[in-house]
Amino acid sequence: MNLKFLLSSLILLVGCVSLADFDIPIGAAVFDEPTPTDTVTTLQEDAQLEVHFCPQENCSQLFMDFLGNDEKHCALYELNKPELIEFLNRENVQLVVDQDSEEDVIAMKNVVIDTGGGLMHNKFCVAGDRVFTGSMNPTVNDITKNNNNIVLLRSAEIAALYETEFQELWNHSRNRKSERNSFLIDGTPVSIYFCPEDDCAAKIISEIEKAQREIYFMTFSFTHDGITDAVLSRFEQNVTVKGVFETRQITEYEPYELFLSKGMDVRKDGNKNTMHHKLWIVDSLCVITGSMNPTKNGDERNDENLLIICDKDIAAQYLEEFWRVYNEAIAAAQTDDDKS
Repeated sequence: MNLKFLLSSLILLVGCVSLADFDIPIGAAVFDEPTPTDTVTTLQEDAQLEVHFCPQENCSQLFMDFLGNDEKHCALYELNKPELIEFLNRENVQLVVDQDSEEDVIAMKNVVIDTGGGLMHNKFCVAGDRVFTGSMNPTVNDITKNNNNIVLLRSAEIAALYETEFQELWNHSRNRKSERNSFLIDGTPVSIYFCPEDDCAAKIISEIEKAQREIYFMTFSFTHDGITDAVLSRFEQNVTVKGVFETRQITEYEPYELFLSKGMDVRKDGNKNTMHHKLWIVDSLCVITGSMNPTKNGDERNDENLLIICDKDIAAQYLEEFWRVYNEAIAAAQTDDDKS
């Protein structure tokens, strides 16, 4: 049995030993005081979590290999990649797709078109005990051109959580708060929230407010005032902030110019297509990712899912992606300067 998993399980059950006594990334900087709806669930030892990045990896093949031929339930904002449409166009697949993509999927079997007031902006699939989620839409651009990240989860309990959310979308009975949000996968704390019912912006703000050393972010769209204020507050307390904004999304409503004026190291992305991450890395430990852009609509109107993963090894993989995108942004800025 994995020793780290055993220790974390005993600690949670007995509750009389400090987690700080062990090399386990969990503590006051990870979870708030548990509430009746935020009990930490220790998962079975075979639960797994891994992350991947597009377009440098073959994310289309990852999608098909991970989900396999089992029955699948998917909530997808967009879907237009032909091989994935063929892969999902089966009797044992149910799809909820936002109305923005209706023309691409109208001929498929077992599709519900979401016509709610906000966007059905999720990008997740459930197959057995497996969950595919992250920032990637199964589209040609998101897989082959845009910067995205994928989270693959293997856990019956987490799959059941996503399945409950899917059934709400399928049956148009959304916005019930999740009964369980926080899990341990081999000692790694993972929290999963669904917007708007789980107050996702508040969860992001809470993690940002815990930052002691640095906050790194990459955002496709960023207009949420509360999250902006939280970043500013930590920066004023000498927390290092570095960020990359999607260039084409920068408007007067985004805090790009404000952050620059305060002396933050923020950049316009260098991808000639789209930098599509919705990603935060706090103190090289906790990663916030998923489908939710840090916007008011992402928090209050759209159907989204948000993950908070606190693990140094996982964070290191996201940091590698951050520095790659960050350096690409610097190179693009230098090229623009040379042309001027």
